[in-house]
Amino acid sequence: MKTPVFPSALLYIVPTLCIFIFRQVTLTRIVTRARDMALARLRNEIEALDIERHFDNPALCSQFKAMADYYDSVKNVNASMFDMRTGLLIVNSILLPFTAFLISHFDQVKMLAGWR
Repeated sequence: MKTPVFPSALLYIVPTLCIFIFRQVTLTRIVTRARDMALARLRNEIEALDIERHFDNPALCSQFKAMADYYDSVKNVNASMFDMRTGLLIVNSILLPFTAFLISHFDQVKMLAGWR
């Protein structure tokens, strides 16, 4: 009994895509958790400065401004691992094997599609 090539090729591609997506979601969660922990630590340090009582101290004001700028930069960092570059990378990784499959099994693909 001969196994059809197209379904057997999907047995390799689908699990690879699932593993890739699972790893990207896991990385996104790790980065998000680390960013949230850093933001919480920065928020606590900014609150500990007590800038309102020592507003006339220029060193404390510059430290407060630097910490507030750092807080904003950490907050604005993209925590998602999914972006256009990653999507293009996975599409390009699959494109060459898919094209090679189509070329090498063109007769079977024609019969599957109903072309004559």
